Amino acid sequence: MKTSISQQTSATVAASLPAIIAKRRQFEEAMAKHMARRGPFDPSRDRYRVTAASIADMLLDHAGGITAQGEISIVPHHAERHRRMAIDGEHYSAFGDGLAAILRDVMPAEASPEFLAAWGDTYWAVTRMVMAHAVSAAA
Repeated sequence: MKTSISQQTSATVAASLPAIIAKRRQFEEAMAKHMARRGPFDPSRDRYRVTAASIADMLLDHAGGITAQGEISIVPHHAERHRRMAIDGEHYSAFGDGLAAILRDVMPAEASPEFLAAWGDTYWAVTRMVMAHAVSAAA
């Protein structure tokens, strides 16, 4: 299964991916805190940390494989891993709801409106694709 984003979005994501990877630890820590507050979790358990890291893996793995034309190909193991971990729409929504604010906090110099929009568009495109793949694989 393939989906796509605009070439401009693809270029923005490709140019900024190394900077995000360099700050991955800070990004995941901030997202885990957000997920603990916003996500559908029991905060006394650390599942929100694992879920945030797994969704971040999904996003960054897929972002690294986007073509210059904006085509995104499925990385199949994410759909299966997320199904086993019971990651669902609520988890993806919680992550997506915090994405722009966390990127702005972790990467303030890069956080232009275009940067935030590109990563948001990419996240939701990848998420829709992974969720659709999980549904079709389960059928």
